[in-house]
Amino acid sequence: MFTDHDASGAHPLWLVTEGGLASWHAAQEAVTQSWLTALRFRAERHQLAVIPGAEGAPRGAVLGLGALAAVADLDQWNLAGAPERLPAGAWRIATPLPSGPRRATFQPSP
Repeated sequence: MFTDHDASGAHPLWLVTEGGLASWHAAQEAVTQSWLTALRFRAERHQLAVIPGAEGAPRGAVLGLGALAAVADLDQWNLAGAPERLPAGAWRIATPLPSGPRRATFQPSP
């Protein structure tokens, strides 16, 4: 599911805690902010929002980690189910991770 290399053309998957949502949201482009607000994205545990690009194809996604204190507390169960719910294609974790590979990539099953 996850590898320690960056796949060419992989879409970013951001991991966001409820406590970190406001600052992450503020750092996004206005169109992304509007999209996530319309979807009522609150970074609840396992909440997933796919962010469309200009042509409507996915350009990224954000996965809620819920009340997790920090990304440093992340474990494999926080990502459970994400590969099956993401659109087809290559995805990479865009959030800096505290240890191990800084970015992981995976491809959901077709």
